[in-house]
Amino acid sequence: MLGAYSAQWKEADEEFSGFVTSVKSQVEEKAAKTYATFELHSFKTQVVAGLNMVARIKVDGEKYIQVKLFRPLPHTGNPTEIHEVVEDVTI
Repeated sequence: MLGAYSAQWKEADEEFSGFVTSVKSQVEEKAAKTYATFELHSFKTQVVAGLNMVARIKVDGEKYIQVKLFRPLPHTGNPTEIHEVVEDVTI
């Protein structure tokens, strides 16, 4: 469906795992927590004037968080925006 998030959760891949790792400190700031473990599990994307992403991230043992973020187009020079962090997500 055009303009919607991908229908299925995609498994973590090298590109998106690296991207999610690069915004760890922003996620920790938004959540007001620090995470010893921070590994992308799965994600959905939506192409807009940039990329909306919902990421499920394994943190601290067997716990998961879900993060909604926006990665703007590179030419804008704008930083990634973390919109929401939801704790204790069930996978």
